[in-house]
Amino acid sequence: QNFTVAVVTGINATDNEAVGGAAGNLAGGAFGGAFFGERSDVTLRQASASGNEARGGDGTEGYIGAGGAMMTTRTTVDLAQCEFVNNLASGGDGPSRKGSGGGGGGYFSRPDGTTTITISNSIIADNVVLLGTGGGTVGGGGGGVFLIGADLTMSHVTLATNRLGSSPLQGIAMVLVDGGATGSSVADIDHTIIADHTEYDGNVVAVHVQANSTANFDTGLFAGTDEDTNDDGTPPKGTINGLGSMWCAVSAGFLAPGTPYFDYHIIESSAAVVSGAGSIETVDFELQMRDGSPDFGADELGALPLFADGFESGDTSRWS
Repeated sequence: QNFTVAVVTGINATDNEAVGGAAGNLAGGAFGGAFFGERSDVTLRQASASGNEARGGDGTEGYIGAGGAMMTTRTTVDLAQCEFVNNLASGGDGPSRKGSGGGGGGYFSRPDGTTTITISNSIIADNVVLLGTGGGTVGGGGGGVFLIGADLTMSHVTLATNRLGSSPLQGIAMVLVDGGATGSSVADIDHTIIADHTEYDGNVVAVHVQANSTANFDTGLFAGTDEDTNDDGTPPKGTINGLGSMWCAVSAGFLAPGTPYFDYHIIESSAAVVSGAGSIETVDFELQMRDGSPDFGADELGALPLFADGFESGDTSRWS
């Protein structure tokens, strides 16, 4: 969509493809496996995207695949109660230069310096970014989210188990890239779970903040991650604030993460079941009411259900 205002609720986008065209020299790009917006206002509610792919075209020089689930440029984006799970962004193949990949879940750019991205009560998990095959050295990354010159507000998001294929991709969960003349990336991240981002290289971190970009953390959970951020300056970093407010745990305590269930509900023993002081969110990703001390991430544990099985025979002697 271009030059539009779109409000979409209850959509399920599955197994779609955006594929760049082939060319003798420079191939075409692929933008947004399920959703694409340019110079627009896009609001998604209760939307899911899974199994989608953005793959750059093959040519002498392969090109970029951006936004396995969603890509936008010059677009104001508001996502809530969304699930971007198990999508792929892959560069095209090229013997002279392989294509780059960015944003397995979402790729958000702001070349005009005017738009904002808001993501709340949503799950971005199990997305993948790959480089194409061939020659040359290209960049990319952001297994879950890729920001370039964008302002992001992220609240009560579960960002988990996203992956990168190979060096020199950056930011297993998220990468913040300086947009140059159009502005740096700024992310305000609160009450969010960033979990289970482990990778091929000790220098590849979960949240990578490039020079001139800024990440502001305000209460949340890092769990099961080799390196949380590049705050130690390896690789060189931008500004990273609020790490002292983040909780750390060995495991986030998800119900059944990863294939085949992709279930990112939290369990009773989860480290995310805490007092979420300062949160203004009133519902979780399933529109379940949050209590006065909401849990971190997209899911609110709430009251545990009582489940019993085995009454089919009519024998209740074992139950009380």
